[in-house]
Amino acid sequence: VAFWKSIETSGNATDFQAYLDRYGREGAFTGLARNRLNALTQQPGAKSARETKTPLSEEQQLAEALIRAQRMVKELAEDAKQLMGAKEVSFAVRVQKFRGLLGHVVDFKTMANFVLGKHRQALRPEQWEAFFLLYQELFLSGYTFTSANSWVGKFEVKSIRAYGPDILVTIEAQRKTEKPLEFALRVRPKAESFFGFKVVDAMVEGLSLLVTQRDEYRPVLDREGIGGLIKALEDKIG
Repeated sequence: VAFWKSIETSGNATDFQAYLDRYGREGAFTGLARNRLNALTQQPGAKSARETKTPLSEEQQLAEALIRAQRMVKELAEDAKQLMGAKEVSFAVRVQKFRGLLGHVVDFKTMANFVLGKHRQALRPEQWEAFFLLYQELFLSGYTFTSANSWVGKFEVKSIRAYGPDILVTIEAQRKTEKPLEFALRVRPKAESFFGFKVVDAMVEGLSLLVTQRDEYRPVLDREGIGGLIKALEDKIG
């Protein structure tokens, strides 16, 4: 992850080749590195519309954002499938790397601040750290749509549209023994990230994960404070 963070915004093909040389098929970001390497080597002199001096209209900016957000989700699915298919790597290690891959594109800080609401300002640094670690763990291991199996089967982007200042990508994941799982990821422009976006919410059956969490946490915070919420999350996660 540290290696990837150091190169993810690079425009130099050799950086991504170095990642592939070092981690090969076992890297959590191998698929993304290969895609970026191909893009850089196939069009060595090309510049995106964002890099040209001609300003884009609002419609052009939205069109470009929709394309990039869709690519982000598809490449994540492709990388997850490749990673989880590396049978020479133990299952435990593959799942750990998948969690690192997924967690890298989620803006946990924005999400955690939202669900805490007015209580965020009163937290001491050690309380925030304890809550934040638990909150990340809950997202990565507590929901069906964040499990590796939901990302490595047949996977289809059903729709993609503007959602206020964000973009909503609706996904259908086919599962072998259960009915297809449909969920949506709300992604927000983040210039510093690999794709230019990060996940800031998920929608399941039309319900916002963040709003649901906020409504669930608020009574506990009002009644027992952050200590009570931390204990409740510890009990929930196990």
